[in-house]
Amino acid sequence: MIAAEKKALRQRMSALRDACDPAERAALSACIITEIEAVMRVRKVKVLHSFLPMGSEVDLFPLLDRAVAKGIAVYAPKSLKGRVMENYRYTGQQDLVPGVFGTRHPAGDAYTGTFDLIIVPGLAFTAKGHRLGYGAGYYDTFLPQHPEAFTVAVCFPFQVVASLPVEGHDHVVHRVASGGTPPPLLALAPRPPPGGRGRGGPARPGGPRGPGGPRGPPPGGGARRGGGGGGAPFITFVHPQ
Repeated sequence: MIAAEKKALRQRMSALRDACDPAERAALSACIITEIEAVMRVRKVKVLHSFLPMGSEVDLFPLLDRAVAKGIAVYAPKSLKGRVMENYRYTGQQDLVPGVFGTRHPAGDAYTGTFDLIIVPGLAFTAKGHRLGYGAGYYDTFLPQHPEAFTVAVCFPFQVVASLPVEGHDHVVHRVASGGTPPPLLALAPRPPPGGRGRGGPARPGGPRGPGGPRGPPPGGGARRGGGGGGAPFITFVHPQ
């Protein structure tokens, strides 16, 4: 079942990301930010939407703070019930207030306009832009409401996989920024063991991403060092808007 495959893969990717060395995660985050800033320059971004990172997610705060300093309007989401997100102007971490599911968000008046670029979270992606989110459906609801926006997903290299279990409501992103050219793509979707399928284990419960977050490769190398398959070259640019 697709739902079971997704559940198992979410747990695996969460564990991989949580295991990543903090120094390496910081270095990769800086590379990802450099890639996003290049996209922003080319696309002349004036209005940016971004999630606010939690746990072991890509650290985007340096990007957001630099964007604010340059006069770019930055908005971040507040998660509500029913897969609804309200968006508020980001002015710095010092102005964030607590939200649901352990999140933080800006205060002020909700923004209902358009965005030039949306930075998208997730647990796994393919080179074609397919995305495995955290399971609550917030971004699969939000992204179709903003077809004008160019979408960039952020993740670490080991979160880019050869294929994902895909359903009709899953939204494809335009670009995947992963911090450089990683090893060959790996089919990390659950491999069927004898008599069954999947690796089991739930993802973080709750909101658009849920509390906490994963970090990186398993002991002994594993996914990031090419153990387990693949072969197709990594491609970050998926298709033009």
